[in-house]
Amino acid sequence: MTMQCERSGEYKPPKTRKKPKLEGTGSRKCNCPFRLKCFFEEKKTQEGWIAMLCGVHNHDLASNLSGHLLAGRLKGEEKQRVINMTKSLEKPRNILTDLKERNKEIVTLIKLVYNARTKWHKGQREDKTELQYLITRLEENQYVYFTRANSEETTPEDLFFAHPKSIDMLNTFPTVLAMDSTYKTNTY
Repeated sequence: MTMQCERSGEYKPPKTRKKPKLEGTGSRKCNCPFRLKCFFEEKKTQEGWIAMLCGVHNHDLASNLSGHLLAGRLKGEEKQRVINMTKSLEKPRNILTDLKERNKEIVTLIKLVYNARTKWHKGQREDKTELQYLITRLEENQYVYFTRANSEETTPEDLFFAHPKSIDMLNTFPTVLAMDSTYKTNTY
């Protein structure tokens, strides 16, 4: 088994169709040569020894652990706190402030709060897409909805939904009608 510095290797940008803009961005990776090699004598006894292949780092050690991959992780109770505050429609910056007020030594960044929220939202959806989940929620809450898809493809073109109380108000006051229309606000 080989152990190496978390900053070893080179940054590899994700493979995308467009060429990524790397101006003004950084990476932790700096080809750090630090390496340890572990050898096991026998698998039954788990006895072994460690050899240092290179004991030198080519970068300064961090003065604090802010942004460190392991130190910045959210603990179980902190993840639960993020989920509970997300359910209460709290903003991510307020969630992070609350976490830091509860634990003065926390070095979590806002990115981890966003990641925890996203993971929870995806868990709520299960295997459904965002649109399938939206339609499921509309049906659960007895909204009136109508969808129209492209005849050649299965992609949706239009989605109309109205709250049941809005329908009751329309039936009561048919001369006053207020509508809201959104156009090209997301990928759907």
